[in-house]
Amino acid sequence: MSGYEPPVGHILHSSYGHGVLRELAAFDSKISPVNLMLPLFVTNSSPDALEPINALPGVSRYGINNLIPFLSQQVAKGLRSVIIFGVDVKSTKDAVGSSADCETGPTIEAIKLIKSKYPQLWVAADVCICPFSETGHCGIFEDDRMNNQKSIDRLAEIAGNYGLAAFYGPFREAAGSAPKFGDRRNYQLPPGASSLAMRCNDRDANEGADILMCSRMVVLNLYLIRHGETSYNKAGILQGQLDIPLSEMGRDQESASTHERQRLAEAKVLPKADLVYSSPLSRALETAKIATNDIGEERIICDDLLKEKGMGKLEGKLRSEVDWNSPEMEADADVKYRAVNFLRSLIEEAKVDKTILIFAHGFLLKMLFRHFLGLKNFDFGEYKAEAKETMKNTAFHHIVIKKTSGWIESKRYGRMSAWDGKAIAVNNAKHLEEEQ
Repeated sequence: MSGYEPPVGHILHSSYGHGVLRELAAFDSKISPVNLMLPLFVTNSSPDALEPINALPGVSRYGINNLIPFLSQQVAKGLRSVIIFGVDVKSTKDAVGSSADCETGPTIEAIKLIKSKYPQLWVAADVCICPFSETGHCGIFEDDRMNNQKSIDRLAEIAGNYGLAAFYGPFREAAGSAPKFGDRRNYQLPPGASSLAMRCNDRDANEGADILMCSRMVVLNLYLIRHGETSYNKAGILQGQLDIPLSEMGRDQESASTHERQRLAEAKVLPKADLVYSSPLSRALETAKIATNDIGEERIICDDLLKEKGMGKLEGKLRSEVDWNSPEMEADADVKYRAVNFLRSLIEEAKVDKTILIFAHGFLLKMLFRHFLGLKNFDFGEYKAEAKETMKNTAFHHIVIKKTSGWIESKRYGRMSAWDGKAIAVNNAKHLEEEQ
């Protein structure tokens, strides 16, 4: 069989090799962040360019330095995919659109930057010759007629170079596709993709498969941990998304909290953490680094969805002086939406049992638990009262998520893989009592 080449119609992997593509394949058509793609117009007129487009009110062309500040706001709201339109105003146009895939051109620079900062985003690019061609046409013209084969070859070359930019060396590992290491999600079917599964069944049977097997449910042990104390916590000052480091007390608290989690893990014969996620804000990330000293801080994955509630101009003010109904604040519903979408991505991507540490912030974790309290498939048992309380610094919840078959429908969050949840420990802060 070494020389076997499957028919083109049997090669399906590329249609679900990215998390967003997997969700699109798995679920019915609907309007949600997963199937909305944000167009980005990137110019090389100036690195700091911000040029309003008159024909598209509210839309601008961005210089490379303004891309991430703009995108960070959209990613925090649940953005999953973008499409880049390069606007090259510096290169000379020619018959074959040579500047389209120039290494220093706006499209490739934007792809590299976005994938280095947000490897989880599905990044597409407009593959066309017209913006870079002296003719302004979408193909290569010779004697006033389009040369179809040359046009196809050139478009394929551009597409290939855009693809290479998306997997640029320094962040191949972050994208889960480095050589000799990978991610089975790139070629295993997404859960819930019933029509795609039937196509694969037909393909496998036609190729001579004797048995078709289904995998068992996946179990996730999640530790949701609030960061250690900061000077702002102690003084009663609103932090929001200000980047405030831990105080000495905060560092001591997390060291004690880590020992408590290790004791529980040993008592329940739980494995060491397989994955560690953190808010990128210093107080959470520093807490994560202390807690993961035994497995290495390089394994910590920062995610903007885990940031604390944004407080706008109220950040830095005393909590006692704050108007809690101020429009300056990020809406509670938006914070909960971020938290639930983060959880959703964990569940969607889970293929084997894992223990996962998640370091975040008090209000965001409160919103996640408020979501759990409204679900029939989450069992709080004896912890329902504690689930409504505000977490102390370095307190943690331990919950178990069992990924089951089928899916769950939600008007706000769309369709996601079905799961059942159970609280094992809620607001565990025994390590703080022992310190006192």
